Amino acid sequence: MIRGCQRRIYYVKNPGGDVFDEAYFVIKKNYAGRGTTLTAEAELADEAKKIVAQATGSEEKRKGRKEKLIAFIAGAAVALSVFAAVMLIVR
Repeated sequence: MIRGCQRRIYYVKNPGGDVFDEAYFVIKKNYAGRGTTLTAEAELADEAKKIVAQATGSEEKRKGRKEKLIAFIAGAAVALSVFAAVMLIVR
């Protein structure tokens, strides 16, 4: 016998990418949102996008690789600059 159950569900249709066509998120009972209803809706949408991006891995992996490559190139440039400065001082 089912007495009744109230679940708050956030539904995302076609969140993007090739993996998911639709996604359902069950909201915690104690979640009340922050501020107005519009703010809570925006928070739910942002959280859902973040979870979908983590599940597909496409956006996060590309972003992480690009940032690592930029950091490596910047570090190599600084090391080369320090080496050149030391060589000028030694001569």
